[in-house]
Amino acid sequence: MMRPFLFLVILFFLFTCSCTFAPTQTALHATPAKQPVMTQSLPASKDYSSMQAKIDKIIQDQASFSYSFIDLTTEQELTHRSHAMPSASMIKMFIMAKVMQDIQDGKLSLDTRLTMYAEDKVGGAGTLQGCASGSSFSIDTLLHKMIIESDNTATNMLIDRIGMDAVNTYIRQNGYHDTVLQRKMMDLASLSAGKDNFTSTRDLAKLFHHIYRQTCVSPQYDAQMIDILLQQEDTDKIPLYLPPNTKVAHKTGEINCVLNDGGIIYGSQNDFILVLMSEDSYSLCETKSCMGRVSRLIYDELNP
Repeated sequence: MMRPFLFLVILFFLFTCSCTFAPTQTALHATPAKQPVMTQSLPASKDYSSMQAKIDKIIQDQASFSYSFIDLTTEQELTHRSHAMPSASMIKMFIMAKVMQDIQDGKLSLDTRLTMYAEDKVGGAGTLQGCASGSSFSIDTLLHKMIIESDNTATNMLIDRIGMDAVNTYIRQNGYHDTVLQRKMMDLASLSAGKDNFTSTRDLAKLFHHIYRQTCVSPQYDAQMIDILLQQEDTDKIPLYLPPNTKVAHKTGEINCVLNDGGIIYGSQNDFILVLMSEDSYSLCETKSCMGRVSRLIYDELNP
């Protein structure tokens, strides 16, 4: 009579033990999933308060001044008084980006040729105004002229080809909230009527950042934009006091008392983006010098 009872006791004991240890077995299997995933992390952030104080001291007696800076190693950003300001030729950055996007989308080709008529010619910067009416130029040539020489005629030809509304749609869709194209280059009548082109240091820094990271249009066309920007002929602002042979992929803008410059600075150790915009400058030479000093200060901070 005892044997069946003993047998049942043993079975109960074994069942109880297996249930007791089951959670432990599950926990052991779950442990590897809790291990941290190995990913590439950004370097530790830096304290830029001292550098910012030095920048503010340089620009304190200057015209209405705005700047945006991005450390491309840590992705830290500093922005001072970014707001919609007269863009001068900085608006050409957004026109170039839109043209490249149309090429990426198959709407245009770098080899597409546009004919320049007499009414296309405008004054100001650029050499196309001196070419014979009826001459034709490739989109590629017009892009180079627009950025490197800041050619106003080339810019207007590109605006006519892709459309001002299309440029503004591109600007809005990509989140450049302070930027708008309202007139063509050297359209003084529109300017007198209160229509101007605007952008901000934050919008421009964002655009340069996308181009640098190859997330603007595509790796191919972003690289081409950088190649064009590296050929910039106006070097009397951001590059002014940088070490010899420093690569700067940038665009400038200047009209009346407005002085702007912005782009990607390739340092010996760390790259960075810097955009400087000013208006109501009482001394163009002094403002340009201030821009150069700010650029060199940041360069030295990131490349000791």
